[in-house]
Amino acid sequence: MTLLWLKIFALQLIWFGGVGIYASSRYQTLFPVSLSKAIAWPTILFVCITATFLLSPLYHWLAAFFMTLTIIMLAWIGLVLASPHMPSKKTVLMSGSSLMFLVALIGRTHVG
Repeated sequence: MTLLWLKIFALQLIWFGGVGIYASSRYQTLFPVSLSKAIAWPTILFVCITATFLLSPLYHWLAAFFMTLTIIMLAWIGLVLASPHMPSKKTVLMSGSSLMFLVALIGRTHVG
């Protein structure tokens, strides 16, 4: 059960790290002003390292790393596709956070 909470926390970190990178783009539609890239990129690097470290008790470190990269790409694609069509930024943030929660609950550690 504790490992499930680690996975949930790691995926939420990745989601909000992806939101930070998306918010640093000049083409983003979530916030009226873009975040600083000088803050966003070191933050996502820290988030990815932390998430990989948190997922390491569940998966091999290399699998945890690739899982982190896959989830961050999923987050960016979801943000790019969903943010222009959803009515508020709160809806976008909560739906992405809910998706990460469901991914953490559905995903299993061992196959077979």
